[in-house]
Amino acid sequence: MGRNRGTSKARTVVPTQREVLRDVMLAAGKYGAWMTLRELGRLTRYGETSISAQLRHLRKANCGGYVLEKRVRLAEVIGAENTLWCGNTG
Repeated sequence: MGRNRGTSKARTVVPTQREVLRDVMLAAGKYGAWMTLRELGRLTRYGETSISAQLRHLRKANCGGYVLEKRVRLAEVIGAENTLWCGNTG
């Protein structure tokens, strides 16, 4: 039997990891930028395996049906890395 404490407070909506990654990838795609999983991880502070799973979801039709392309970026010291670009099928 607690008190009713100000139910009129506005709740803040925290975007999901998938929404954050979608927005980052669309912004990068808008400028023709390609990003590695490592770069996405540094930018968003999410793990690379988690990012990879969320990007897989973004390809699904019920999650937007986005086109994620891969290409190889040759790095001088590190070796080759896969880079990603995002675009919408619609």
